[in-house]
Amino acid sequence: MVVENVVIIGSGPAAYTAALFTIDYKPLLFEGEVVGGIGPGGQLTTTTAVDNYPGFPHGTQGPKLMDDMKAQAVSKGLRVISSTVTKLERHGENFIVYTLNSKYEAKGVILATGASARRLYVPGTKEGEFWQKGY
Repeated sequence: MVVENVVIIGSGPAAYTAALFTIDYKPLLFEGEVVGGIGPGGQLTTTTAVDNYPGFPHGTQGPKLMDDMKAQAVSKGLRVISSTVTKLERHGENFIVYTLNSKYEAKGVILATGASARRLYVPGTKEGEFWQKGY
């Protein structure tokens, strides 16, 4: 098994920032799959107007920002795997990263899994009603 220098678990802004700062170590990023209605890219992929992000004086769209962050990191050499990490174990000085179908060994791991919003289960918040409609 090839030993990776750095594995990054997550695919939001923190994960891609970590990728850029560790790019000389040839990081491998696991972007995961859809969890709780949120796919790779994190919560920003569900946000239309991002008005307070540095470098965007007129704002930007969340999905576009995440696409641009990923594209920048990939253009510098980031390798991305579209699998969800299911388990992480310490193995001597290294770590073993498990997905549903594979396992990887790494010298270092950066956890950038973000957070997820807690939904209020009240009338109007189900899919197709008012959730993410901007009303």
